[in-house]
Amino acid sequence: MNNQTNTKENSPLVSVIVLNWNNYQDTTKCLESLSNAEYPNLRVTVVDNGSTDQSGKMLKKEHTWCSYIFNDENLGFAAGTNVGIQNALADGAEYILLLNNDTIVRPDFLPPLVRSAEARENPLAVSGHIFDPEGSYWYCGGETIPQLAKAKKWDCDEVSKSEEYVTEYVTGAMVLLPKDTIKNLDLLNEDYYFGMEDLEMSYNILKSGGSIVVNPNSEIIHKESSSSGNQSPFTYYNATKNRIHFGLKNLPPTRQAIFFVYFIITRIVRIIQWLAQGRYDLIQAVILGSWHYMIDKTKSPESFQNEF
Repeated sequence: MNNQTNTKENSPLVSVIVLNWNNYQDTTKCLESLSNAEYPNLRVTVVDNGSTDQSGKMLKKEHTWCSYIFNDENLGFAAGTNVGIQNALADGAEYILLLNNDTIVRPDFLPPLVRSAEARENPLAVSGHIFDPEGSYWYCGGETIPQLAKAKKWDCDEVSKSEEYVTEYVTGAMVLLPKDTIKNLDLLNEDYYFGMEDLEMSYNILKSGGSIVVNPNSEIIHKESSSSGNQSPFTYYNATKNRIHFGLKNLPPTRQAIFFVYFIITRIVRIIQWLAQGRYDLIQAVILGSWHYMIDKTKSPESFQNEF
């Protein structure tokens, strides 16, 4: 780690949780970037989520400065990450940083997040500006639309590039959480196997009266959907189940009605588009996602992934 004016003794302990699943190439690049992070009191824990390709063991051999947790099976993003969060809290972390394994951080990305967190009362969450590999904005904030069970990212041309600001939605690709936020709001909801746990976290923070802050002086690069594929059946299968779950869990009956009307209409439109494109795998994914959530709950998301 690089030397800093701030010392380890006067900087709160930040524990970074990086989840790996059969993805040595992306995770090792993420860890390489974290090894240059300009923050004096940082711990990095890699949670290997039941990898079957030996990637976790290779990472442990190469990046010996990190801590490692090996789950026996793929628990999904939320449950796998929760194992790391619980371990970090037990080790005395003041802040937990959730970071996708397909990200590359700038050396100076962390101090702005900590400064924003230290300046505000809990509960809260802090993120920064996230770019895609081509240099375009991927995230700079957004709004939650609970009645549609979705979030909408903002147009990044319209936000501050130097001063922090408040948003309604924080992505799980990079989010700094004070320990009190986690204790007050509980861990990530493990009902979401893959995706939408960040939407519910954002929703719960706002509902509790907390705030979500974006500090644009913190910047990282994110290679989206490296584990699942942006247009994969697995992604649509989980998105279908997760949106139904969010609507039934969080919305009152009147808003549930709005959600289901919107959801059914948009799925019909999607299916018509996919029929024209010959994407019968995506049609199957949406139908099975709905069926497995509403009728047959015995099907696991991981077993569905293995079918494609």
